[in-house]
Amino acid sequence: SDEIHALDATTGAWLWVWQARDEHTSNVNRGVAIYGDRLFFSTGDCRLVALDRISGNVIWSRQYAKLSDSYFSTTTPLVIGDKVILGISNKNSGSRGFVAAFSAVSGNELWRFWTIPEGAKFRGAPTWMLGSYDPLSDILYWPVGVLENLENSSGQKNVYDNSIVALNPKNGKVIWKTKLAESMPFDWDANEPLVLTDVVLGNTKRKVILLAHRNGLFYLIDRMD
Repeated sequence: SDEIHALDATTGAWLWVWQARDEHTSNVNRGVAIYGDRLFFSTGDCRLVALDRISGNVIWSRQYAKLSDSYFSTTTPLVIGDKVILGISNKNSGSRGFVAAFSAVSGNELWRFWTIPEGAKFRGAPTWMLGSYDPLSDILYWPVGVLENLENSSGQKNVYDNSIVALNPKNGKVIWKTKLAESMPFDWDANEPLVLTDVVLGNTKRKVILLAHRNGLFYLIDRMD
């Protein structure tokens, strides 16, 4: 893990290899995003890098969270327009979760949505699974995980654990949220792939999210409201 290999699709020959560090690690990584001739990759120690797709050379690199704050990364970045967007892992404890957007050109941070407000007593609510984007409505949907120690945040403002949130990708502002459970055990996160599709319910066509949650329930969510 923490490395990228470029292969010739015709022959299978290696073209180049990029490694985040000299030694091999046991980190998990879910892949690379592509935007034009740039690749975007998040290392296990929370560094977002942009590589030239042809040469494998680093164009820019940004440290967006610290291991010392209990953060780590397993995520694939998501490209929306000229933004690179990703979430964070935090062991469901320690530091609060977030979704952050960076410029695909410069790597500068553009916005950061926090799943728990600063100063709150709660910890956790990670965002490690990639969200899903609807280009027609221009809405970004993101799953948020649990708090530590079976804490219950019901009624607390701006705490988004056990939820799906709809975000404006331009500024990271919340459009809506829906909470899927009052509290869940450690690692029973809502962080699973969000399938966006249309279904007919009665005589009405609805835009929905499909979610197979690890709590054993299958959710059908209206993705507009």
